[in-house]
Amino acid sequence: MADLCEGCALVESCEVVRQFGRCAVTTCVDYKSIEDECEKIIANPSKATMKLEKEFQSRVEDWLRLRGYYRRTPTDISQIVKAPRGWQIHLHQTKRNPILLDILLLSHDGHCTEFELKRSPIRWNGDEQRTLCEQYGNPVFTSFEAVVAHVKKWEREHEEADGRSNSDANAGGVHDSE
Repeated sequence: MADLCEGCALVESCEVVRQFGRCAVTTCVDYKSIEDECEKIIANPSKATMKLEKEFQSRVEDWLRLRGYYRRTPTDISQIVKAPRGWQIHLHQTKRNPILLDILLLSHDGHCTEFELKRSPIRWNGDEQRTLCEQYGNPVFTSFEAVVAHVKKWEREHEEADGRSNSDANAGGVHDSE
């Protein structure tokens, strides 16, 4: 293992890393600024959680696009090529959105699934969000792998219900790597 500079060693032993799994400071910079940034994050942990949650949401959106679910934006709607599997809806920059969870997937054949993406520990943005998940059975995912498993299971279930095979669903150039 290569020797770590003072800044990297500080990040590796940082309280933020212990609490959140990784530090919000991602580049090797002057270790004093890392120390100052870590102190700010420890003082306000919701900022670090929010940043990590946004990265998680972005990763899920990118994977869904590769899977054939295009973002339902004016740009993607007006593309010449139809979204192979359907649409993903994720409202960005909303102030306390009580009506939609993070991701709403819509297939072309009328099926949908909705789920929330959170980093541990789970902190709800309001009673409505908690109600949608806990009382209405919408899943909350804290890992990318759990999202992938859920989406694949949801696809299989509605393909079987519609009597389609996996090869029919993969028409249009979308192929499973498994």
